[in-house]
Amino acid sequence: MPRLKCIVEYDGTKFAGWQRQLNGRSVQEAIEQAIERIAEKKIVIFGAGRTDTGVHAVHQVFHFDFNKDIDVKKITDALNFHLKNESISILKTELINNDFDARRDAKLRIYKYVII
Repeated sequence: MPRLKCIVEYDGTKFAGWQRQLNGRSVQEAIEQAIERIAEKKIVIFGAGRTDTGVHAVHQVFHFDFNKDIDVKKITDALNFHLKNESISILKTELINNDFDARRDAKLRIYKYVII
């Protein structure tokens, strides 16, 4: 089963953070639902880190195992199609080694705080 690494950016204004929540829609939930429309089965994604409610990301990495071989360009386009109303954009998708872990293999995390 191929493992895919994605780079995503999103406007977190309407989300209850990255991680799935009992109360409130999360970025993870929105992306998983988009992938499930393509895969036609439940898929869990694993992010390099989490953001809180209302926080945006410009280069968040996540990975998931896909249930079939697929052209990475096509999956990027398909995900962006399903996410077009969610303020989420998949910037890049690539096949990666099956031992890659987005959280554990992260080499750098940068946070920028802007107070308006």
